[in-house]
Amino acid sequence: KPPQKAIVKVPCPPLDPAKASEFLASAVLCTMEAILSRSDVQHSPTTLAAFFGMLEASVAQPGCSSCSEQLRSLVLARPELTGRSLALLCEVLPGCTAADASEMMMRFALRLMAAARTERHLA
Repeated sequence: KPPQKAIVKVPCPPLDPAKASEFLASAVLCTMEAILSRSDVQHSPTTLAAFFGMLEASVAQPGCSSCSEQLRSLVLARPELTGRSLALLCEVLPGCTAADASEMMMRFALRLMAAARTERHLA
């Protein structure tokens, strides 16, 4: 769970939340692109758990970390990657027997739906 912990434990302050969010978003988006480009990722429960745990932390509700609101907005600003992540989840989750990976996939989906609901209320 290192990527997930890194996102949640970023100390803002002393780090500027906007700069920390930009740095984390860049890392998350690059990781998303790398993982989603692999054809064998669905066969690695450990990778799936870490990947979806990272995504779950990156779309967390405001207050979950000191830069969560800004990070969430930056990650959700790339809907093609979010969509591809959901497509992977839909492909892998039904046959997944690894509890950690299944839990992280479901947590990501729940956080994503909560983020969508929040965005609708703000609009």
